[in-house]
Amino acid sequence: MKTLSLASLMLLGTLGAFTQAQAADNRQLYNGSYCDAMLGTQVGNFTRDNFGIRNNSNGALRITCPVIVDEADNVAGTNGVWFNTSIAGTSCTLYSMAANGAGVNAVVQSRFAAGGPGWVVIPNIVADNFWGSYSMICTLPAGGRLNSISIRENP
Repeated sequence: MKTLSLASLMLLGTLGAFTQAQAADNRQLYNGSYCDAMLGTQVGNFTRDNFGIRNNSNGALRITCPVIVDEADNVAGTNGVWFNTSIAGTSCTLYSMAANGAGVNAVVQSRFAAGGPGWVVIPNIVADNFWGSYSMICTLPAGGRLNSISIRENP
């Protein structure tokens, strides 16, 4: 009887672990240090470290951040987008780009949010282009740091 109970517990534990793996969060997390100055002439105004990217200038500057798409055939957009910043007044826009990525018409949809410090929610993208990509442009106030970006796509 004791052996049967132990075997049952092991089976339940295995099934529970399998169920957890199936329901895993499909969120991608990016350190702000992946971002770069929007203008090459402003690269020297930023520092990067394991906490993100920091604007060392006396004014607000824009950065661009690569955001990887891992659901390439997704046309249903996102179901969770956030950025984390050290300072109030940080703003970010997430762009859903067409597959060719060229020109004004390449933007399928964009969403904007501002706030901070801490986590700021960006409204979800609800339409994507097959094989398209995402891009994020943020404005960091003087002394501000973009710590991280989190995005979860619809499957």
